[in-house]
Amino acid sequence: MVRSRCVVALLSSMVLGGATGRSESPSFPPTARAPSPELLWAWQAFAKAVQTNDRPALYRLSTACIQCADCTGPSGRVPATTFWRKDARLIFTPHTKARLLLSGKLVFGNNDHNKGLFVDPCVIPAAQAEAAHVEEVLVLVLDIDPSTKSQGLQKSFNFVKTARGYQFCGYYTIP
Repeated sequence: MVRSRCVVALLSSMVLGGATGRSESPSFPPTARAPSPELLWAWQAFAKAVQTNDRPALYRLSTACIQCADCTGPSGRVPATTFWRKDARLIFTPHTKARLLLSGKLVFGNNDHNKGLFVDPCVIPAAQAEAAHVEEVLVLVLDIDPSTKSQGLQKSFNFVKTARGYQFCGYYTIP
């Protein structure tokens, strides 16, 4: 357990610290948990592909469909190609892109309790639903303002573990 925390801390500092030009290890809020090295790698690859608009990488890092309440499509699901061509530019504003690798703006967490939202032949096939594992990365986009009692704004990016590693499968905002 201690060794895995050290590996995650080392990977985190290399991935997040190196990407932002800082060398300190990221801190995770007490309620959050450090991501697995596999999820951290997937998040770094995803964030870099978003920042550089690397569409071939984004297609490889995504499931065939994306669950997206803010997108147009049946049941909030859109083909990944449509998501990256039409919807992504509305979601990934320059401000959001700038925060994708800032460790103080990220929270990693298990989202298995919501995996039913992703059961669909193009995301998580029903036959694989019980064994599927979904993780969530929250990006704090609008900071909390105590003077207005604002909850802030977080964008949630969901990843399902597949044979190809973690793949992006869903997006929504909180609140």
